Amino acid sequence: QPMPTPRWGLEAVGHGGIIYAIGGEAANGTRLGTLEAYSPRADRWRTLTPMPQGRAYFGVGTAPGVHGRLVVVGGCSQSCAQPFATAVMYSMVDDTWTQLLAA
Repeated sequence: QPMPTPRWGLEAVGHGGIIYAIGGEAANGTRLGTLEAYSPRADRWRTLTPMPQGRAYFGVGTAPGVHGRLVVVGGCSQSCAQPFATAVMYSMVDDTWTQLLAA
């Protein structure tokens, strides 16, 4: 099944048999906060709570020692002339985002 939101500059990470596609840039240049989860077993996408702020070209990983959390670090919004110095954490259990590092 195709990804619901076409984009580039996104990041993807796998956890618990699910692939999470996060953020990125739409064809019109808009930075996206979109979060979508793909289950290869069910061949199905789900749309989850978006990031608090759209961003592209960032780093992402699972939070070490903390089950069910993804951490998004850095990236940029509309102009990559000003990169983010912030991080947000997503809880797969609660479908919520938390600010970790403030600017």
